[in-house]
Amino acid sequence: MTTTTAAAAPSAAVPTQQVAGMRWLASGTRDPEATWRVWARGDAALIRAGRGFAVIRAPELVGRTAFSELRQQGLGLIGPVLVNHPLDAVEFFVPIAPAVWPGPDAVRLDGGRQSTRMVRCPPLADRADGLDWLHPPRALADHPAVLTDPHRLAAALTLARARLRQAGYPVAS
Repeated sequence: MTTTTAAAAPSAAVPTQQVAGMRWLASGTRDPEATWRVWARGDAALIRAGRGFAVIRAPELVGRTAFSELRQQGLGLIGPVLVNHPLDAVEFFVPIAPAVWPGPDAVRLDGGRQSTRMVRCPPLADRADGLDWLHPPRALADHPAVLTDPHRLAAALTLARARLRQAGYPVAS
């Protein structure tokens, strides 16, 4: 690790798994050290979707409800989850394949021709540019990058929509 990266890395108070997850995110950029410098300034860095992960963006209420469902049911590992306040959305990081339809109100960002290629990611434990981590990136010994299973996410999104409709919220069918 170079001096610049070491200086820009999060403090020792941040769990090692989360630092490893941020390293994985930064490694997908053209200049990982520049990404760490952006985070060290407290700003969100642009990370290209389609290189190691895709993103499912859902409306904030649906996304938060689905996230709660994933946590309550213990449905496997949960990958990074961002709250994008300017877009009123929650963004789930999933594997690139298989492509799973996330529902009528969600968008898949995977770097393809019809998709946005960049995702803005804030530093750990900080809000930046209207973004903050609902569930930060992390890496485990047997998973270089923990990502949310897209099938389980699709099921959680469907359940979240049904529960919200039942409670009287206007959500897509």
